[in-house]
Amino acid sequence: MCNCVAENCFAKPPRRPGCNALDVQILKGVVSKDHIHLHVSYPPSLSVSELVRRLKGRSAKLLMEEFGELRRRYWGGHF
Repeated sequence: MCNCVAENCFAKPPRRPGCNALDVQILKGVVSKDHIHLHVSYPPSLSVSELVRRLKGRSAKLLMEEFGELRRRYWGGHF
């Protein structure tokens, strides 16, 4: 994944997919060539697996909509 694609999805507060609805705050993030690291604050009622599932799903949807070339590469609709 190009850094510009991942940064576009997580860098700016309005683009952070689903964080407000989940009461999640992204405290810090580092974008690498093929993955990202996030430090997050989330409510104890939300499991880690549920948090990751929702963030991945929403970010994948946003990225597929904005960068159409990803749809050809990741034809299953997920990363």
